[in-house]
Amino acid sequence: MFWLNEADKNIMRHCKICNKELLHNEVALNEKLLGKGLMSFFCLDCLAEYLDTTREDLEKMTMQFIKDGCIQFKKN
Repeated sequence: MFWLNEADKNIMRHCKICNKELLHNEVALNEKLLGKGLMSFFCLDCLAEYLDTTREDLEKMTMQFIKDGCIQFKKN
């Protein structure tokens, strides 16, 4: 598996299904749920479908990670 270095983390990322430009926390949630070092990512809607859950559940999960102090996520 190819691991991203720090310079690669600043590259704009897009959803591998719908090509939507991703926000920082969308990328962080992908890494948290699917593993670090991913080469492709899902937007929240596509990730919800992939994981058979809802966008709202993923948003709540993101807020909980922020509340818990997970440094991968940014407070908006």
